[in-house]
Amino acid sequence: MHFVHMRGLPFQANAQDIINFFAPLKPVRITMEYSSSGKATGEADVHFETHEDAVAAMLKDRSHVHHRYIELFLNSCPKGK
Repeated sequence: MHFVHMRGLPFQANAQDIINFFAPLKPVRITMEYSSSGKATGEADVHFETHEDAVAAMLKDRSHVHHRYIELFLNSCPKGK
């Protein structure tokens, strides 16, 4: 699995905001995190088809969604590792 963990999302952010953030890259799955009370935590995992796409997504580290800057963390390895 090739994914990037996002931290710092505005609580009102949705999947379309994340898709727009990573464009022109195309996530294959977005998992937003919620607390036990159902409120957004401001974190999400964004899955990509390839390791190379996940690495390219990291170029967006410290970019903004709405008024918040976003921290990105790579969770991917090249094939065969």
